[in-house]
Parts: sequence; C-alpha cells; structure tokens
Amino acid sequence: LPAMVGMMFVSTPLVATFLGSGAFDAAAIQRTSVTLMLFALVIPLESVQHILARVFYAQHNTTTPAVISIVAAILNVAVCIMAVRWFDLLGLVLGFITTTLVIDLALVWKLNRAGQQLFDRSVWELIIKSSLACAVMALALWAIGLFAASYLVQLLVLSGTGILCYMAMSYLLRIPEYKQLLGLIKR
Repeated sequence: LPAMVGMMFVSTPLVATFLGSGAFDAAAIQRTSVTLMLFALVIPLESVQHILARVFYAQHNTTTPAVISIVAAILNVAVCIMAVRWFDLLGLVLGFITTTLVIDLALVWKLNRAGQQLFDRSVWELIIKSSLACAVMALALWAIGLFAASYLVQLLVLSGTGILCYMAMSYLLRIPEYKQLLGLIKR
C-alpha cells in the first residue's frame, strides 16, 4: 500500500524529471504521469497475487496458480484490446488492473473452497493500520505537493517525506513490519 500511494504522488515529478525534455512536452508528461499513477494501483494487487500463489505452492499445488495465470493471460490480452479501443492508452492500464484483480479473486475463491481461512483478525488489523498510515502519508504528500518547486526537488522531497511519514505512522500504530524494516535499514 505505501508503495502504491507513494508512486501515485511522485508520478508527475518522476516522469518530468527523467523524460520531460525535447519532444516530450507537458501533454506527454501529463499523459504518462496519469498512466503511471493508475499502474500504481496494481502494486498491492500483484503483491497479494504472489503471496496467494505461494499458499498453493506450500501445499504442493502448482497446477491451480498456473492454470489461473494462463487463463488470465489470455483474458488480459482480450480485455486490454477491448479497453484500448474505448479508452486509448488508459484502456491498457485498466485492462491490466482488471485482469490482476480477477486473478487475485480467483485464487482467493479457490483457497476458500478448499477451506483455507486467509484473513484472520491479525491480517485485518494490519490492513487497517497500514491503510491509516497510508492515508496520513497521502495527506502529507498532498500538502507538500501544493508548494511549487522544480520537478527534481518535488521528487526528492515527496519521496523522502513519504518514507518518513509512513515509518513514523508505522511506529505510532505499532505495525509489526516496522521492526523488520528497521532491521533491513540497519544492515
């Protein structure tokens, strides 16, 4: 979730900093930024997908995620082709998001049918706390984004602020992954 929120807020300064020159004008920056912002929605969906697939792998079931992935790849092509006709480039993004969500839902459905309980109280608490931390992070990034600065300065300030804000909220909300993240930083 924090990667998604962060990417959504830095999409314009990121694209403008690295691509915004020459023939890549303001309209191209805007279009690419919106595309990247929407693609950021896939980050948590893809993350969940990999975790769900590993549940099957741990049960020595590689067939189910493989079949779902193959069917989803075919579905992805069809949905993206149709969506591009209606929404141009954004259709590609919307098709990909839709297909990724369908894969996640199919994996959850198969696990639920097998009697697997995926979301216990601790998982819901983590989702709620992480969502709250992301909401505070988004509010801080939005407020900082109101101040005009060069795209490079915006990129650096928004990135740093986002990381620090999410870490502070993780600490205050006692999100367990905070200690794991500190351990990685200390290495």
